[in-house]
Amino acid sequence: MSTIHDALVDTVLQLLRLPVPVCSGPIGEEIDLDTLGEAELDGVRVELTGSTPDDSKFGDAGPIDWSTSLAITCAARGDDRTAGGRASRVLHNLVHQRLRADPSLGDRLYYMAAPQLAFDGQAAGTRLGTTVAVYELRHRSASNSLEA
Repeated sequence: MSTIHDALVDTVLQLLRLPVPVCSGPIGEEIDLDTLGEAELDGVRVELTGSTPDDSKFGDAGPIDWSTSLAITCAARGDDRTAGGRASRVLHNLVHQRLRADPSLGDRLYYMAAPQLAFDGQAAGTRLGTTVAVYELRHRSASNSLEA
């Protein structure tokens, strides 16, 4: 069984991997980007960070509206000309363009807000910078079920 929340993550991962991946490194759910090998240039982590139902509809026989937070962390390694933080923002731009190409995520959403962004410059000696984008996704579940 898959939940509506898992289906959102699966859809985002599919969008980021196909038809051409947004990066050469790993793209996955809750993966550890801090351990990217020196040879890996980039990676994308996708994870749910929270979901709140519209309580005014809870208990009714009708659908429930949800506001779900999805965090996408883009890690990228800089080079001699580009800082890691800047490289991660370039990667996030590719991710954002891919998501905005299908803002309903295959009709799973009725609203996707512009993301809140947080930046972390490159860690000492790693040239690895990160950008974290938190997207608010609004979607609906059928009745009182969380099944997809």
